[in-house]
Amino acid sequence: MKKLILIFISLAILLSCSNKKEIAKDNVSEQKNIESIVIAKTPTLSKGNELFLNGKYDEAIKYFEQGLQENKAAAFYNMGVSFFLLENYEESKKYFKMAYELDNTFKEAYINLAASLIQLGELDEAEKIIKELENDTDSSKLLINAANIYLKTGNTAKAYYYLDKASKVVPDTQFYKSSYGAYLLSIGEYSKSIQVIESIKNKEYTDYFNLALNYYNLNDHNKSITSAKNALEIKNTVEAYDILAKNFEAMNDYILAAETYRNLLRLTDDVGYKHKYAHALYKGGDYNRAIGILNAIIKDYPADKASYLLKYKIYDELGDTENSTKTISEAFKNIKDNEIIYKFVWHYLVRLEKIDFAKKIIFNNNFDNDLKNLLMSLYYLKINNLNNAKIYLDKVTTTKTRDYYHLLTYYYMKSKNYNSALNTLTNMDEDTPEKLWYEFIANWNIKNQAKVIELSEKFLDNLRIFKKKPKVSITISPVLNDFDLSFPFNGTFEDILRLSLTPIIINPDEMLDFIALGYKLLQEKESKKALEELKKSVNFATAIDENNKGFKAFIEYDFLNALKHFKNAEENLKNNSIILYNIGLTYLNLGEKQLAFDYFDRATIFNRFTLQAYLGKAILLKIDGDITRSSNQYGLLLTNYDIMLANAEKLLPYFEFSKYYAQIGLGRYDTVLDDLITSEDKVEFYNYVINLASYFKSRDTKYLDKIKGLSTFRNEEIYGLLKIVSESNNTFKIQTNDITYNTMLANIQASYGQKYEFKFPENAPSLKEEIYRNILFKDYQNAFKLLQVFSRKYFKNFDLYKTSMYYFMTINDKTNAEASMTALEKLGKKDIYTEYYKILYFLKYFNEKRLIKQVNSFIESYPYDFRGIAANAILSFRNSNFKNLRNDIINMSTIEPEFLKKLSVEIEIEDL
Repeated sequence: MKKLILIFISLAILLSCSNKKEIAKDNVSEQKNIESIVIAKTPTLSKGNELFLNGKYDEAIKYFEQGLQENKAAAFYNMGVSFFLLENYEESKKYFKMAYELDNTFKEAYINLAASLIQLGELDEAEKIIKELENDTDSSKLLINAANIYLKTGNTAKAYYYLDKASKVVPDTQFYKSSYGAYLLSIGEYSKSIQVIESIKNKEYTDYFNLALNYYNLNDHNKSITSAKNALEIKNTVEAYDILAKNFEAMNDYILAAETYRNLLRLTDDVGYKHKYAHALYKGGDYNRAIGILNAIIKDYPADKASYLLKYKIYDELGDTENSTKTISEAFKNIKDNEIIYKFVWHYLVRLEKIDFAKKIIFNNNFDNDLKNLLMSLYYLKINNLNNAKIYLDKVTTTKTRDYYHLLTYYYMKSKNYNSALNTLTNMDEDTPEKLWYEFIANWNIKNQAKVIELSEKFLDNLRIFKKKPKVSITISPVLNDFDLSFPFNGTFEDILRLSLTPIIINPDEMLDFIALGYKLLQEKESKKALEELKKSVNFATAIDENNKGFKAFIEYDFLNALKHFKNAEENLKNNSIILYNIGLTYLNLGEKQLAFDYFDRATIFNRFTLQAYLGKAILLKIDGDITRSSNQYGLLLTNYDIMLANAEKLLPYFEFSKYYAQIGLGRYDTVLDDLITSEDKVEFYNYVINLASYFKSRDTKYLDKIKGLSTFRNEEIYGLLKIVSESNNTFKIQTNDITYNTMLANIQASYGQKYEFKFPENAPSLKEEIYRNILFKDYQNAFKLLQVFSRKYFKNFDLYKTSMYYFMTINDKTNAEASMTALEKLGKKDIYTEYYKILYFLKYFNEKRLIKQVNSFIESYPYDFRGIAANAILSFRNSNFKNLRNDIINMSTIEPEFLKKLSVEIEIEDL
């Protein structure tokens, strides 16, 4: 009887193994890539199932072990599921395999065996199972496991095939979404991958890790960090710490990156991660700990090249010559590697300046061809033989390393081929100050202002690598903005005003009324007796006659003769504000800026109602760049006009003309237009002012055509010059003996790179400008001849020494440049250009103490001029003071939006 019972039990077990298994439903397995436990109604297995479903996998395993006699295959299977969820994949693999071997119809065991193999990286074995079961089951777990196998092997086409089949069965499960999100990540669809994975309610470690990868690839480092941290809360893995550290590095937070690598190294002893840890410490400025890590690596791995090179880099950037020499010498002794040999020679050649020692190594050793060519080019670059350096660089064929690109970039920098330098430096080592130095200098010299501003910010992110200073010098590449032009023309209103102003004719009665008004308002009394005496004076009549002869000569552009008559008028009628204004205006047309300003100023001092004199001062202040004081002159004019209007029955027309000019100068175009367009008195001048205001309001050149048709003073000249600067049409030219127009035209054409055939200059200002233009076009021979003429005719002229100082600095003649500067100081005069030229001198022939003093003085005296700040920026760059550099560049761009285009100073790198 007992025997029959045993047979019955055995048959029951066999039958249970062959029947289709009833799979339990549980929330954990449902979202995994395995089938859940089987339901077993035997007492011990049932207790194990109960514990399993409550998440007590360790306790459940004990009951499954005890239940082996009840249903061995089911017990092994359930143990496999429990070990899988405990992430003990070796054990899960063993028990799934045992369950399947007991019952080869137990497809769930075979499916789960494949899942375990995938987790263990045994993909070939897993793929065999998938292929065996593919046509024999509709399990979505099998399909997704198949997809995961092909994702891991990089076969995205097959992965998609299985995911597509799975999507028709379980499109909304976590397991499918997780796998589909991983697939999208693998093909670079990062945003779509994020959308799919973020829709998973109960994310697992893999989901958070994949989110971290997606966000990292989209440069959303904050979200990537959050996702990586979420992954690490579930499970500490090397890969999660790695992506977390990479995010910190991308955000230039090397302190946190180093801390992350430190945590990572608790999970692995991989030397590669030790390198990353040391590098993060170095980038974060913790040099001592970085060197400590590197020393430990070198102790264990004496031939570890990367550790030697990083250790050398740290000592080199710290300027620790002794330890950098020891480090590279030890590396050279232990490692006969091309990169180490190159760095050893480079160190002795560039850092230690032991040229003969380095030369012996280079010339007396049989290095392989590429290394030999690289070292030869290094040597020739060091001794500044660019031609030979390029010959050997061109011979480098296969091993075009970062060192090769460094040398090639330096060659282009020294050859002033800055665009090629910028293209090449992208291959240079990111962790070198030289790369940023070259990039900044190249963009400065090609006048890429936006990039220079960007790089000034980038320097601040890399302050760690700027312990040493760049060896740089400056050259002067002349620009018009450097020249003390007496006849500039940029198309500003003041340029037009300068050409529009005419002297004032004196009518005896009008003169007396004007003087009387001045006595009344300035002295608060009217001296009728004085006026009567003045009217009877012979000098008064002579002065009027001379003044009016001067007016006629001026209108005919005979300024020297006009000046003679106006000066005669002044001799006969002292301190007459109209005559003083006329003299000032003539000097302005002769280019004598200081004399012109002095006479305009005297005119307003003796009679503040000489409104045209304020216009003259506004023009001159604008030429010197003092926009605020220039505008103030217009304000003073309008204030005095209102006082005159309130105290006189009628004002002469030229006072009203001055009012309209001042309003245009202040940008009050609508005020002028509203006043004049409705006026019934359509005199020629009103039409001129209307079109002038309309042009500056709209910059529409149609108003220039209307100006051309008028008969106002210099209307055609104004039209032509404005057309040139507004439409870049430099073909317009008028035949005239007008020195103001001709010199302005010459300067405009110079700004377009065209040399104007100028009549031999007749006075000092026009001679000075012809010299400047020859310097601009690098015609130094002719410039020098004109300087000799200048010296013979105007030996004590202040502009002679100012011009010659600039000339000699441009051709790098320090002795004569200094002699010119000394002469300027002895003459006891100074202006904005003299002070700027001194800055250039101290920059070029570097004298830091005097440069700082001169720059500070210049900025204090001329706060509206950007060039003093530019010099300070170059000094900041030279001293690796990048906070000051960034501030200087921001300040410059505020004062002058296109400052680089107006700077003549180029920066040159002087050493490797």
